[in-house]
Amino acid sequence: MKQQDQGSPILHKNDEVLWSGTWGGDIPYPAKVTSITLVENSGSLEGSSVEAVQWSACDGREVVVDLDNGHWAYGYQISPRRTTTIQSPQAREKPILM
Repeated sequence: MKQQDQGSPILHKNDEVLWSGTWGGDIPYPAKVTSITLVENSGSLEGSSVEAVQWSACDGREVVVDLDNGHWAYGYQISPRRTTTIQSPQAREKPILM
């Protein structure tokens, strides 16, 4: 099961995620979600288009997302893209994308 991010427990259309190709076996790369589909039969690509879904539903093949890199993925192939804030020596906050 995927570890939950400290941010939103909801995956929204247009969210940035980390996507692992080759059925989750590749190194994760950043991508933006362009559409989310809840499928009726696990493993199918047909279903209902939605604007958002609970991250807890993204641990199998019941959620399919289209990505801005031209790929689609099952829910288990994506994870939240976290942003961490650090203090620079000049005391300015800079976001670090992981």
